[in-house]
Amino acid sequence: MISLIAAHGRDFVIGKDNWMPWELPRDLQFFKNKTLGKTIVMGRKTFESFKKPLKDRHHIVLTRQTDFTYPGVDVYHDIDTLKHVLKARHDEIMVIGGGEIYEQFLPIADRLYITYIDAAFLGDTYFPNYREAGFVETLKKQGIKDSDNQYDYYFIQYDRQ
Repeated sequence: MISLIAAHGRDFVIGKDNWMPWELPRDLQFFKNKTLGKTIVMGRKTFESFKKPLKDRHHIVLTRQTDFTYPGVDVYHDIDTLKHVLKARHDEIMVIGGGEIYEQFLPIADRLYITYIDAAFLGDTYFPNYREAGFVETLKKQGIKDSDNQYDYYFIQYDRQ
């Protein structure tokens, strides 16, 4: 199963200058809980935004940069080859960004884990509009707004029809 996991604001903004334009610790915990022990797929810029690989996850990086390597990380340069490899697997693969990677994987995704943040943000990277892409909402939980999580937000799961 291929799942996309992302947080976005009202206008599908997911990032600005290679970083999220909000702080939402409960979303980071949600991300950790959903991805721990799984294979995570990302673009090079997303990978490089981490100080080091995320613990207890198998990393796959898709990049056009042919000289990119990192110890313990599988690197692919061809989206079709990577899609073929992932579709043959039986475990849940988590696609974690960025915007271009989400766009490429949305057509073959089985599930979306979305943290919807009910606020508008300025950004330069967007999650693709999935509202007419054949997904139905199957789970929705309101997040708790507090001094550390200062936005109204929802954890929403969508499954392909």
